[in-house]
Amino acid sequence: MTRNQSPIKALLVGIISILALASLPVNAQDNNRGLIVSPAIFELSADRGGSYQFSLNVENNSENEDYSLSPIAQTFTADNEEGNPTVSAIPEGSPLRNWISFNESKYDIKKGQKAESKFTVNVPSETAPGSYYFAISYTTKLPALNEGTKVVLNKEVSALLFVTVKGQITRNVNFDSFTSYSQIVDPFFDGLNLNYKIKLEGNAYLKPSGNVFAGNNLESPDSTLTLNPNQKIILPNTGRNFTMQTNPTLDWGFLSFKPSSLPNKGEILKVSDVKVPWFGSQKFTAQVLYVNNDGSLDRKSAELQVFFFPWKTLLLVLSAIGLIAAGYYGYWYFARTKKI
Repeated sequence: MTRNQSPIKALLVGIISILALASLPVNAQDNNRGLIVSPAIFELSADRGGSYQFSLNVENNSENEDYSLSPIAQTFTADNEEGNPTVSAIPEGSPLRNWISFNESKYDIKKGQKAESKFTVNVPSETAPGSYYFAISYTTKLPALNEGTKVVLNKEVSALLFVTVKGQITRNVNFDSFTSYSQIVDPFFDGLNLNYKIKLEGNAYLKPSGNVFAGNNLESPDSTLTLNPNQKIILPNTGRNFTMQTNPTLDWGFLSFKPSSLPNKGEILKVSDVKVPWFGSQKFTAQVLYVNNDGSLDRKSAELQVFFFPWKTLLLVLSAIGLIAAGYYGYWYFARTKKI
């Protein structure tokens, strides 16, 4: 190594080392254990006056607790636009209290074991068409703990039951919004983030189907993504947010924007799933399909333009050139001063 090369190479090694350290991943573990119910979701298309039997498994995944569970039918609502269910008791006097009956009134499950629970859904003959919602819950109280502030802990797990009674079903579906977290995206250092909210009105829930197309030509799009890959459900007269995201192509800590760090993480896609330009505008079209009131297939669409420009890439290259030039100039200046 010559004297002229030494400061330049040292500077390059320093830049590369800093970027490498910034890109190291941080891992976290989730050691949460307890009760598990499967399947977690049931869907039933029912006739008025019909009777339907179901079964599910309740597993005790605890390492040191034996549970005595009591089954109960409850209801639930979507507590926010992410669709998170809030379980609550069925109101006193509601006819829904008579819909669900369990074969057993108690389940004793030792740690590491599971039990099968059977229940019956009886739909009254006078029930109006539309959707009804139940939380099939299993609840217990853990033994008292020998701690001053913790005496009794409640333990509960629920499966969700969606019942649609046949008849005149009405649905009105629209996109309430379709946005991107950033309108200018560096295709190398930024992840793509697409957010769309679907609003549903009517008397029955909806499991949206459809696609998100990337490209100006819907007949031959650059990329085709599934609109609702996790089969999420929207309750009537509510709206629900959906998100598609990719992590950065080059994940370099302080330079990279990672949509997965946002509160609504949504569906995480591979970078290769979405083709985007290095420079220029890309159109995204979200399209939802649903069955109309007369049984025909209908669709609604929303469009979004996102501009791609590798400004962080250029900034990094220019900064590296500037640092190298400054280092070379400094070395040349001090070498010349020393000679004088």
